[in-house]
Amino acid sequence: MANDLKITYIDEPVGALEGTTPSVTSLQAFCALEDILDTKNTAPQRATLEDGYWVLGTAYRFFSDEPEKETWGLFSQAISGGDGAFTTPVVLTLELDDLYSSIGLTLRFDPYGPTWCSDMTAAWYRDDTLLAQEDFTPDDWEYTCYKEVRNFNKVVLTFKAMSHGYRYLKLERISYGITRVFDSEECYAADLYQDTNVVSDELAVNTLDFTLRNRSDVGFLFQRRQGLRVTFGDELLGIYHISTSSRAGKNLYDIHAVDKVGLLEMAGDHAGGVYNGVAASVILAEIMGAIPYTLASSLASVTLTGWLPKAPRRDNLQQVAFALGAMVRTGHSEAVDILPMPTGNATASWGQTESYEGGSMETAAPVTEVQLVAYEYLTGGESETLYDAELTGQAHVDFDAPVYGLAITGGEIVSSDANGAVIAGTGTQVVLTGTKYKEVKRIYAKENPLRSGNDEDSPVRYEGMTLVSPAMAPVLLEKLYGVCMRQDTVKGKVLTVTERPGERVSILTDDGEMRTGHLISLDYTATGKLAADVAVLCDEEDET
Repeated sequence: MANDLKITYIDEPVGALEGTTPSVTSLQAFCALEDILDTKNTAPQRATLEDGYWVLGTAYRFFSDEPEKETWGLFSQAISGGDGAFTTPVVLTLELDDLYSSIGLTLRFDPYGPTWCSDMTAAWYRDDTLLAQEDFTPDDWEYTCYKEVRNFNKVVLTFKAMSHGYRYLKLERISYGITRVFDSEECYAADLYQDTNVVSDELAVNTLDFTLRNRSDVGFLFQRRQGLRVTFGDELLGIYHISTSSRAGKNLYDIHAVDKVGLLEMAGDHAGGVYNGVAASVILAEIMGAIPYTLASSLASVTLTGWLPKAPRRDNLQQVAFALGAMVRTGHSEAVDILPMPTGNATASWGQTESYEGGSMETAAPVTEVQLVAYEYLTGGESETLYDAELTGQAHVDFDAPVYGLAITGGEIVSSDANGAVIAGTGTQVVLTGTKYKEVKRIYAKENPLRSGNDEDSPVRYEGMTLVSPAMAPVLLEKLYGVCMRQDTVKGKVLTVTERPGERVSILTDDGEMRTGHLISLDYTATGKLAADVAVLCDEEDET
């Protein structure tokens, strides 16, 4: 079906390509061999004057005078004989920086001829120990060598012959695995959940859960952080990464996957630090690392002052987003998107035609006051001992509060920041001292002027967000107050494809009223159509 839920599974070890150093025994001088590790590399369609290769009337172009400015991948100096065999086989060696496991290798040769290596051997090693070796006879320009091998760090590919005589070996790119596409008949009981918090006082992980029925003779080697691309028709619903998998029965697998916020949680701690007027874009680059993200231009140059502890990257992303008054979302995106809460008219409307029935209204108790705690970190305290012990080798010292002015006796400071230090000693007594910043808290508050005498005190207090400085607290308090005054949330089931968390939408309620607000969650159901149980945080209604 054109409109069908599809999950594209990239069955390859995460980080393997990035950790590969390739070398080859035969290569044209104009080639950069590392281009074969680029998953999007495509060689130019050039006339090379190989025997019977250039077909007139096709899209071939003359060979460039500056071929080094194009991305070829592997283009051998050696050319095969009339029978397709190389006099001396071309050997490609892939050395990896760690141990990896994969279900096979996918090779993309020359799509234009098309031509490919028709006789090759692949060997997998752990250091110098041969783990597996097998001969393969590719029969197309894109070919997968199926062979499950675990914990290898070197692969040697020996190319012996080409599919046609008098041909160079051309290899555009290589990957340690395969890409498979599953439709709704193969992946069922799919539960796809997305949400966002419009001011990031919470930062949830979006999830994908489904059961996979394997209809292929090729098994799976599910590995943590592997990618899943979820689409419905032409619409990207999201990118997810495997968190856990289990065998549910013969040819059945249960998969739990998370979005890139969840992937961020797997990426280790962020070092944190004390910041004084540092651009949000700089801090976010530290936190996000290699995980792709977008930052709205209106937020990129906003400067932040305060402290971030050494903490999971997800936690510190939430701290930055909250200080900016921004929301974080991953739905319908290749990246983590950080942007201001949208304002203005609704971009989608779910009336009678798009709604299964009117949505139910949930009304929260009125908030009587919004409180926001702002932080300052001041110098000028007294030095204190942070570490005092005999030390041989290195030790990592984590501080329970931010520190400056480190000094050491009996050893050396290898590295340090406001949250910790790596120190070294040679068996003597090592004493590390430093001065803790003085933390000063200020409370900013705004009362609800419409509270009645019957309303019990119901304040909302935002505390522990240590990048909120006094300079930015008043503006942020107004944003938080505006959200807290919104008591109504409409929940219903609607037809949806392109709507994203955080967008402005209108939805039909069960009393026939259309209410407008921010779409804060979608829990998808896919059959012939795409539907979702949604929640909309409604705008505050005008008081009369």
